Amino acid sequence: MISESHYYRRELKNIAKYLKDVRLGPQLDETSRKYFKFERGVFVGAFIVRKMLESEKLSSRGLGDLKVKVYRNVVGKANKYELRHSDETFDFENPKRARKSVQFVCNQLIHSRVFYYVTGKTNVALAMIFGSDETISKEIYEISKRDLVNLFLRVAKDKPNYIHSMIHPKTERDIVQRFRVKNKTERAIAEKKVSRLMSKHWRPAPKT
Repeated sequence: MISESHYYRRELKNIAKYLKDVRLGPQLDETSRKYFKFERGVFVGAFIVRKMLESEKLSSRGLGDLKVKVYRNVVGKANKYELRHSDETFDFENPKRARKSVQFVCNQLIHSRVFYYVTGKTNVALAMIFGSDETISKEIYEISKRDLVNLFLRVAKDKPNYIHSMIHPKTERDIVQRFRVKNKTERAIAEKKVSRLMSKHWRPAPKT
């Protein structure tokens, strides 16, 4: 549980800035400090995003899904050698495009058994390829670095400042509606959404 999110948002912003500009050689030694810093940035950033979601520190509008490429496993259960030689294990010639939830992508990165980066001509990392023990027998995934950096920045900037705690009419659960409003127009939109819920028999949660 995250109590004060300010420090996590600042850390996420710093990670995004580093990942955006870092240059990695195509054959970077995995034991090097530069590789460690890149890998750490991706993993820690994904963990912060997941914890922010779990701790309900983000607005109720949600983050949407992320675009990924999916590479099918063509050998089935892969041993360490096959994972190290992934071009023989996964069908990189015929990727499928899909959309995955932020929670799913973050979990896959945090628990990744496979993790590679893809660079362009200028040695700037363009994408990450990853997959956890739960998925590598079937498929692994690729996400563009730009999309991951944008996710980190969106979470870092998402600071709800208009909050209503309401009781669901059927489950009787206390559900918090969070909105980030920057002006009177956005506040009016948030108030309208709350009013719409109340018209459907939601009611304000009692103050404690």
